[in-house]
Parts: sequence; C-alpha cells; structure tokens
Amino acid sequence: SATSTNVSGTGGEGKLNRLLENIYGNGGQTTHIFLSPNVKRQFSTYVGVQNTRQLIQAREERLYNSIDFYVSDYGNVQFMLDRWVPQSAAGTGAATTDNGSRGYFAIDARRVHIAYLVNRRPRHFPLAAAGDHVRGYVLTECTLEVNNSKAHGRLWGIANI
Repeated sequence: SATSTNVSGTGGEGKLNRLLENIYGNGGQTTHIFLSPNVKRQFSTYVGVQNTRQLIQAREERLYNSIDFYVSDYGNVQFMLDRWVPQSAAGTGAATTDNGSRGYFAIDARRVHIAYLVNRRPRHFPLAAAGDHVRGYVLTECTLEVNNSKAHGRLWGIANI
C-alpha cells in the first residue's frame, strides 16, 4: 500500500518533507501533489513564500501569492489544484477520506501508467454516415497501472485554516 501519514493540525512544511522523505526511501520521487483549494491556500502561507520578495512592474498589475512548484531535498514537486480532493470534513458534499478530513496525494508520475487489457487497445469503429456527417465510436478497456505502490503517498488530517 501507499505511504500514508495522518497528522493533526496544519499540514506544515515539515510534515510535507517527512512524507517526501518516506516516499524517497521507498524508491519513489514525488513529481506531483494533488490538493484541494483550501489546502493549496494553506501551502501559500508557508514561511518560504512569506519571506520571498518580488519586483513587480507597475504596468503588469499582478501580484503572485501562490505556490505552483516546491523545490525540496527530494526533488521538484508540482502542486496540482484538484476539485475532487476532499475540501473539508463536513458540509461540502465532497468525498471523505478514511478519517473524514482533508489532505493531499503525493504521486510519482513516472510510476503510474495507463495499461490496456489484452486485445482492447483503443480502436475506432465507424457508424452509418449521414451525408457528409461521419460518426463513429472508440472502444477500449484500460486500467491504471501503479508500479511500486510505496512510491506514492498521502497526508490526511489537515485542519481548516
């Protein structure tokens, strides 16, 4: 099974680094972290972001206060905003985790692939044409192939901010 960490309180930078270290120790290297909007906003308040200064041109009229990439001791990680990761423990209608709280998924994209079942690779089948209108359908059967399940992880139990 995947590396899993349950935390209480905020999902701070130290907890993220411990999860990345555990995944690295199990043969993975996290490339993407999928998180909800609420958790992404929490990541944007990390000390490293708050102590960073940016030169903004007056004509640009933009201020960036967000983390999209995190450079850690265990590699570069891209944060991916995902509306299907649980947003909060109650009242959102989102799917809940095993302990009913918020968190994020850490994925090593090099160890996840689409695998097609035998003789079920995508094939196009034409349907009857109606004048110049050509129709058809695509038939396939596929699944998600996960190589080294411990190369991925999740962190749950992040409190609302």
